[in-house]
Amino acid sequence: MELRHSVAVGALDAVPVPTAVLDQDGVVVAGNEAWRAFDHFGVTATAGTAYVGALADAGGASDRVAATVTAVLDGAASDAVEYERSTSGERRWYRCRVSGYSTDGTRYVLVQQRDVTERAVAERALGERDEAIWASAAVLNHDLRNRITVARGWLDLLDDDGDEAARVERAIERADDAVADVVEYLRVGRAGIADETVDVASVARDAWDGLDADTTDATLDVRAPGTVTGTPELVADALGHVYENALAYAGSDASVTVDSFETADMAGFYVADDGPGIEPARRGEVLALGGTTSEGDTGYGLPIVARIAARHGWRVRVAASIDGGARIEFVTSPREPPVHSEGTDPRLD
Repeated sequence: MELRHSVAVGALDAVPVPTAVLDQDGVVVAGNEAWRAFDHFGVTATAGTAYVGALADAGGASDRVAATVTAVLDGAASDAVEYERSTSGERRWYRCRVSGYSTDGTRYVLVQQRDVTERAVAERALGERDEAIWASAAVLNHDLRNRITVARGWLDLLDDDGDEAARVERAIERADDAVADVVEYLRVGRAGIADETVDVASVARDAWDGLDADTTDATLDVRAPGTVTGTPELVADALGHVYENALAYAGSDASVTVDSFETADMAGFYVADDGPGIEPARRGEVLALGGTTSEGDTGYGLPIVARIAARHGWRVRVAASIDGGARIEFVTSPREPPVHSEGTDPRLD
């Protein structure tokens, strides 16, 4: 059954964004009310107008829109371009999406002009926030750590081996550790995430062997955690932080297990210990900055783990192990949209 022309036009007018149908020569067949009201770089774009030709000399970003439409007219299935322009003295952003289709052997092109200013402004604000964060991290890493080094040098010159000097030294060490943890947290994934197959079992053993802590009395049981796609070094860093957390709370004789898990709606791998565990009410807190349960901890360990997971499109869950200890789960399936990498600053290297 053919769709009556009036019904088709009514359906087109119901579309909230500027939309038009072009024939295979790029001539506007029909456009909705939003299309007719849209400012097409000051040119006419009503039915019967050769759209690409009309945009040719319009200036601004019109040539980019024309090139996008031309690409689909020439056979591409679809194409899109984002551009910015000044409208009525206001700077706005638009996305032109073009799709080709055929009806009764005749090719047509659907063109939509969508105002994406709100999203573009939000992305710009996010970029400015990230830039501010990176600048702050660079100051922490470079300037503040230099001052910590100077303070430690002056402390070494003092003729004082008593409790006061020891307390100052511990304070300096904690400040230095905090700076290091902040920078590590912000540096996670800034170069992007690799598309490598990571053998979690192998990485888990290497991360254990690379710990600074004494693991003589502790045991690591790596079973069958499977493989994941990502950056091996970051996966090792995440596991290392989980191990350190286990040793800190379960003790130097902790028993740590690495294995896979699968439920009806998710799968991944986990690290479990036989320590005191984490109270259900605190399990969400320990993944957030400052959520440590230890007074002497900087509170960045598990948040770094969560950030590494997010960079890979995973998420982290805190549960209880079968021994009552902590179980840190890396949910690798289903994947979530990964967090994009950020800018760089040489002072963070």
